[in-house]
Amino acid sequence: MKKKHLVVEVEKKKYPIGPEHYELYEEIGQGVSATVHRALCKPFNEIVAIKILDFERDNADLVTSFSPIW
Repeated sequence: MKKKHLVVEVEKKKYPIGPEHYELYEEIGQGVSATVHRALCKPFNEIVAIKILDFERDNADLVTSFSPIW
């Protein structure tokens, strides 16, 4: 018996750029050079995580603390 595989193509969402499209809620994480907040993406009415970089922190060393988020 030959198996058939179902192929589903999913289009990737393109989230808007700009603070006017998001409503920030509480902080849910913190690292060396950034904080992460729970937020509402207004155009999609969807809860997302927003990473906010702080380049002015005294202990921010982006060379040693870099980590990709994908």
